[in-house]
Amino acid sequence: NVWEWLFAHPDETRYVRQLPIRGIHTKWVERHGKALRELHRAVTGADFSFSQPAKQFRCKACCPEMMLGGCDEFALSAAQLGASALRPSTVIVCENLVNTLCLHDLPGTLAIHGSGFAVSELAAVPWLLETPLLYWGDLDSNGFAILNAVRAFAPHARSIMMDAETLHRHFDLCVNEPKPAWGAFGNLTPAELDALHLLAQGNSTCGIANLRLEQERLEWDWAYARVSSLVRPDE
Repeated sequence: NVWEWLFAHPDETRYVRQLPIRGIHTKWVERHGKALRELHRAVTGADFSFSQPAKQFRCKACCPEMMLGGCDEFALSAAQLGASALRPSTVIVCENLVNTLCLHDLPGTLAIHGSGFAVSELAAVPWLLETPLLYWGDLDSNGFAILNAVRAFAPHARSIMMDAETLHRHFDLCVNEPKPAWGAFGNLTPAELDALHLLAQGNSTCGIANLRLEQERLEWDWAYARVSSLVRPDE
């Protein structure tokens, strides 16, 4: 049974659906994992853990030089990304997957879908810490919270279209942010904090307590031009 296997293999770590326990469905173990872990800790004083698949980051090669194995779209874990031969001159991390995949014709550029707060795992990519990094997140408090987390491991990261100008230009496209992020965001710039303050003011006329401007709502031609001007500042 489950107990016998866990006690007999204290140092063995497997995926939960890999457990060789005859007659026990692994979904049962998944459903009762918390109780099993607490009871195991109470009886043995030690914990057990199951292997977890590494987070895969969807990537888009924005130029032929950034393609991997002939593919301009691919997914790698942070460890795999760090071990790869890719050495972009610019990295754009996007909170939104569609915008990530739509970026193109940007020399030396690799776009990465950050997947919200999972972006912190990219701290395991050594070359990323020395590469110009642009972060494009939603204009809402959670977007700024994620940017704050990015700056914790990449203080050189530069935000794009997360400013008052972008907010005012698309103010009519804002909606309410249902679960705002609260806390001290010590890694934001004064301009970013000003934008965050504007978001928190909401729009009483429309009954919006906390503004949210999702990046996919932006005019694409305008947004792409902004990105391109940062990647090709001399053009």
